[in-house]
Amino acid sequence: MGKVAVVTSSMACLPQTFIDQYQIHIIRPFVVWGGESFRDGADLTPTEFYRNLKESKVLPTTATPSLGEFVDAYNEAGRGAEAVVAIHVSRELSYMYELGGQAAREISSVPVQVIDSRSVAMAMGFVVLAAARAAADGAGVQEVTEAAQAVIPKMNLFFVVDTLEYLHRSGRIGGAAALVGSVIQVKPILYLTEGKIDVLEKPRTKGRAVRRMVEIMAERTEKSPVYASILHADALEKAQELRDVVASRFDCFELYITDITPVVGVHAGPGTLGLAFYTGN
Repeated sequence: MGKVAVVTSSMACLPQTFIDQYQIHIIRPFVVWGGESFRDGADLTPTEFYRNLKESKVLPTTATPSLGEFVDAYNEAGRGAEAVVAIHVSRELSYMYELGGQAAREISSVPVQVIDSRSVAMAMGFVVLAAARAAADGAGVQEVTEAAQAVIPKMNLFFVVDTLEYLHRSGRIGGAAALVGSVIQVKPILYLTEGKIDVLEKPRTKGRAVRRMVEIMAERTEKSPVYASILHADALEKAQELRDVVASRFDCFELYITDITPVVGVHAGPGTLGLAFYTGN
């Protein structure tokens, strides 16, 4: 472990290989379903979750871990480290950042720097990776913090859902609320702006929405090399197709396919397909 330990949540949707490689500490929120609580990505895998979600008449909800669990996670991460950098989902989407800040103030054994990623899923994951890689290279807490913060304003996250119903019921729908119940059938491209969900464009079909996401990516990257990830909620075949398109059109430093974890999937719903990317050297 480097001088700085990095903590995040399962909502970053990081592949396990990176968690292991960089010894990233993961806090896991809960999916609450039928009176039972399941720890995200541990007690309930994405495959199990989406299969059951399609068949269930009872919609799940989510719950944040307790303040004590945050404190325990920070203390565990701080063992053998000089400082902890904790990166959490946008405060506009979750209470995780606020709880993380409260927990940091409870810790006296090691300094804890808490960062709002202003994002979620692998868009947040890239912020975490920037910090973890800096920490692995031996950077101090200020440099690790700056590495994460440098990625945040560059990050883009677009996604298209099969239905807006899950976002609507969970209260995370943001600027897309006006489209719920519309007689005009559209498959809006949703995106994160200032940490909140809004509508970017309103194509009529999901296929057009996915093609348009790639076009917007090209407009925003202007042929610069990119870090990118395809996000999916039980839509692996479509994710692989989108990955192939991105690989053929862009100069990718890194390109991954990542699962949308159950806690995020509660809000997005099955079939969601997304694209997270940023330019960098």
